[in-house]
Amino acid sequence: MALISVRVLTEQGLSVALVRGELTLDDLSALIQAYPERPTEDLLFIYRELDGKGVSPDSVRQFASAVLSQAAKGRTAFVADSNLEFGLTRLFEAHTAEKDSVYRQVFREISSAAEWLGIEVTQLDAILSELEHEDIRA
Repeated sequence: MALISVRVLTEQGLSVALVRGELTLDDLSALIQAYPERPTEDLLFIYRELDGKGVSPDSVRQFASAVLSQAAKGRTAFVADSNLEFGLTRLFEAHTAEKDSVYRQVFREISSAAEWLGIEVTQLDAILSELEHEDIRA
């Protein structure tokens, strides 16, 4: 089961989620259930030391369908530090592109995601440091 830690930055309109560990389709579903109504318009998911071997392309398609069933707006950035995470997230991005009003982008570097979201990278680094010390399960 993946460890998911979240910080909501109301003033910036951004929610930051750090996802670590073994990711499964159940974890992806838990993410959807955790955000039935987005607390902020923009979301940032940072994957660290993630084992996504239990996530297949078919489960990514199922997750994409579930995401598209929710009315949402804003931007969602993903930061993936491995080729597997990056590839699976790009697959998700492809399945959701132009099908809803959320703009999604996959990055390899936090600084690029921060720039795209319009937030200072130093602020994200501080939040990430806090999140890395939490152990909240999805």
